[in-house]
Amino acid sequence: IDDEEPFLKIENSQDMKVAIYGDWDMYSHKANEYYKNKDYEHALELYKQCYAYSIVALFNLGTIYEEGLGTSRDIDKAIAYYGECIDSYQDLENEIGELEGLKGIETYRIDSEDEQAYCDALARLGALEGE
Repeated sequence: IDDEEPFLKIENSQDMKVAIYGDWDMYSHKANEYYKNKDYEHALELYKQCYAYSIVALFNLGTIYEEGLGTSRDIDKAIAYYGECIDSYQDLENEIGELEGLKGIETYRIDSEDEQAYCDALARLGALEGE
């Protein structure tokens, strides 16, 4: 019946990832707190726990390695994480395309934080590869 509540309501990328991967975001949120407070060693530790499910974590890992924040600078790792960030965002766009129109799943949109991380990763990766 068309007017039934959807069995899975997805409103943003966090909802989608939690629906697919489970409650991974406690690591991501705590890592973001550490990152914002410039506690990069702890942020790095936690981002490594959740980066497979977080576009923002991938971008922040790239930044940590590019700038040597709380660890030694490693441009190769920075490039790899920025690349993964870009790939993950594009994969998410593809998943959205596949989900569109399925019965029982409402409209999905990508979080602005994920979009910003993607755009920033494109810019930083381009700059690093241009060096």
